[in-house]
Amino acid sequence: IAPAGDPASGAPAAMAPGPVTTADDVTRLYVAVGSQLKAIDQDRGPAVTQDLWPVFLSIRIHDAITDPIKRNDVAQTLRQLQDQLAARSR
Repeated sequence: IAPAGDPASGAPAAMAPGPVTTADDVTRLYVAVGSQLKAIDQDRGPAVTQDLWPVFLSIRIHDAITDPIKRNDVAQTLRQLQDQLAARSR
C-alpha cells in the first residue's frame, strides 16, 4: 500500500511498485517460455524465433528469483515473449 502523502504540504504519495510476482510464478513462466521457444523452433524452424532467443537467454533467472523488483521486470519480459510466441505460432 502506498503512503497517503503529506496533506499539509500537498506532496503526492510515493508510488508503490506493481504487484510482486512470486519466485514460483516467474520460474514457471520462464520454463513455459523456454518450452514454447523450442516447440516453435521444431515446428516452424529456428528463423521464426531467432530474434527472441537472445532476449530469453539474457534473462538471469536466479537473480529474478531472489529479487522482487527484478522478478517483476523479468515476468513482464517473459509475458511479452509469450505474446510474441503466440502470434508466431499461428
